[in-house]
Amino acid sequence: MTSVDPLLLAVAAAGLPGAPPPPRDGWDAHLEQMMAHGLAGLFSASAAAGVDDIDAAMAERLQRQLDAEAMRAVQLEGELIRLAPALERLGAVVLKGAVLAHAAYPDPLLRPFTDIDLLVPGRRVAEAVEVFASYGYQRTRPEPAPGFDARVGKALTLEHPGGVVIDLHRTLTTGNLGEGIDVDGLVAARREVRVGSHTVPAPSWEAHLVECALHAVVGDGLARPMSLRDVAEVSRHPALDADAG
Repeated sequence: MTSVDPLLLAVAAAGLPGAPPPPRDGWDAHLEQMMAHGLAGLFSASAAAGVDDIDAAMAERLQRQLDAEAMRAVQLEGELIRLAPALERLGAVVLKGAVLAHAAYPDPLLRPFTDIDLLVPGRRVAEAVEVFASYGYQRTRPEPAPGFDARVGKALTLEHPGGVVIDLHRTLTTGNLGEGIDVDGLVAARREVRVGSHTVPAPSWEAHLVECALHAVVGDGLARPMSLRDVAEVSRHPALDADAG
C-alpha cells in the first residue's frame, strides 16, 4: 500500500474543516500532475479564493482543463438519460461519477468523472451485457470463463463506439470483502438522486460511503487524493445516517 503525494493531498483537502491551506506558490512544476489526478476544479477554486498564487498561463491551462472536464460530464450525463430505460429494467444503480459530483460535492466542477459506473446483482450481469448491447455497447474483453462475470469478477467494461465507457459492477470490491456485500439489498434500497435536470437511481448515502472507502483503501491503496476527498464529502452529506448498519 502506498501513500498519497502530500502536495496533491493538500489540494484534495482544500476547503474541508480543519484542513490546512495548500502551499501558496510553486505549483507550475506540479500543474500537469495535479490535473491528471482530477484536481483541477479544487485547485482552481483555491486559486479563485486567493489561497494559491497562479500566473495567467497557469490560469489559462486550468480553464482549458475545466472546459474539457465539463464537456465530458455533459456527454456522460446525457448518456445516463438515454440509458434510463435500461437502468430501470435492470434495477441498476449509478455509483460515483455524476452522483457524487452533483449530490455530494458543493459544485460538480470540483469532481470530474470519465466513465459510468453501474452496479447490478451478479445474476443479472449477463442480462445487462445484452441490454447494453442494444444501445451499442460491447465488451472490451471476452469473459475469461463461463460464469466468471456473475460469480468471480468485480466488474467488466463495456464501451460504446462514441467513446463512453461503462464499468459494470456486480459488487463493490474484490476478494472476500466484495463477496460479503449484500448487493441485492443495496439496489433494493436505491433512491433517485438529482443530476442536473434529471434524476438517476443510486445507492443510499450509507452504501456510497462504504463504496468510496473501499475504493480509496482497497482499490487505490490510499494513493489517489480524489478518492479520499470522495470519502470526506460523502461522510458530510446531510442525508447520511452515521448510525445505519
